[in-house]
Amino acid sequence: MMSRLFIIIVVEQVIKRHIPTDIFMLPVELGSIALIPVIHQGGNMSLPERNNPYTFNEFIEWRNSVDYYADDHFVQKVLKHFAGKKWEEADTEARKISEKASFRWRDMSTTISWPEKRPYMVHFDGHHNRIDRIVRPLETVIMENEIFGERLFSDDYSPWVKLIRMLIIYQNGEACIACPVTCTEGLVKLLEKYADTPETKKYTPALQRRD
Repeated sequence: MMSRLFIIIVVEQVIKRHIPTDIFMLPVELGSIALIPVIHQGGNMSLPERNNPYTFNEFIEWRNSVDYYADDHFVQKVLKHFAGKKWEEADTEARKISEKASFRWRDMSTTISWPEKRPYMVHFDGHHNRIDRIVRPLETVIMENEIFGERLFSDDYSPWVKLIRMLIIYQNGEACIACPVTCTEGLVKLLEKYADTPETKKYTPALQRRD
């Protein structure tokens, strides 16, 4: 059986109309073919080398200064169009929470995405007692307390306030926040409709209150 496959494919017509490169398939193992761009003279693509001056610094500097809501004029227009008379309240609350989500919570979300910050399970304590405890990074605990403290499901706010605030928070990805917030929203609606015992009725006010 042939152990290695040597194929050279020169992509001409279509590719040449768009980029100044030919694509070659280099010698690879069977079933694992890689496409490597080879540069023509006059091309604008640089080959890998340690002294490449390109960096992401300019983009990162811009990204770090972006306010998710204040800098998104399209979202502001959409909110104003659909919220109607509730727009001013929703706009005010959106700007408040966006200042947190766009900077402080964004940085925390970035930190907890590192592999060394992943949650883990502790099955036994130091005395070999079974505890089965989930250990989360400190940044997650702090961010949860701050975001859940915003009382996103409080009846003190209009549904438009809840919607736009949740949208802004979700700009940071799941971040150990999006799932519990979404599930809590569903739980509140279920309790409002189906709570029929003293035990279940007592949870709804706790989830909705602002203080």
